[in-house]
Parts: sequence; C-alpha cells; structure tokens
Amino acid sequence: MHGSTATNRRYRHAFVGTAKRERQKQNRAMRQAEEAKAARNSAVKRNALRWVIVAIAAIAAVVLIAWIGGAFDSDDSDTPTTTVPLETLAPETTAPTASTQPAATTTAP
Repeated sequence: MHGSTATNRRYRHAFVGTAKRERQKQNRAMRQAEEAKAARNSAVKRNALRWVIVAIAAIAAVVLIAWIGGAFDSDDSDTPTTTVPLETLAPETTAPTASTQPAATTTAP
C-alpha cells in the first residue's frame, strides 16, 4: 500500500500546493485585476461620454431658446443711421406770432 496512490492521497489531504497550482492562482488573480481595471476604465469613459452629451444638449437648448426668442434676428438696415444725443441738439426758438401777442385794448369814452 505504499504505492503511488498512497502518496497522492497524502498530498491531497495536507493542503500542499504544487507549483502549477500556484501559477494558476497567480494568473487568475492577475486576470481578475486586469478585468477590474478594464471595467473601471470603461465606467469612467461611459460617464464622461454621458456628461459631454448632457453639456452639448444644454448648450443646444439655450441656443434654440434664444433663436426662437429672436435673439439672432437682424433688425439692422444696410445703411447705418446716425443718432445725435439730445444734449447736442439746439433748442427750438419760437418767435412770437400774432396769435400769441396780447390783443390791443381800447378805452371807452
């Protein structure tokens, strides 16, 4: 009974790992770490894309509202008009007219 079956049985119950089993554990741990890192990177990219889309939609909404409200309408004519401030205008002078002069008074005898 001291053959190869007894030796294998003894190692199975003693929880002794072989070099191949240790390599498998290390490879599995590395693969899981790489998958976790890839999942985090994917989540970051997905969230960044969502925020970019939200920002573009918000800007588009503001531009649309401004456009509908008429902020981009051009009321300017082709020929420029000059405006003079009120302080520089000469005051209007009115000459007394016949209607503004007092009526001649007549004296009764």
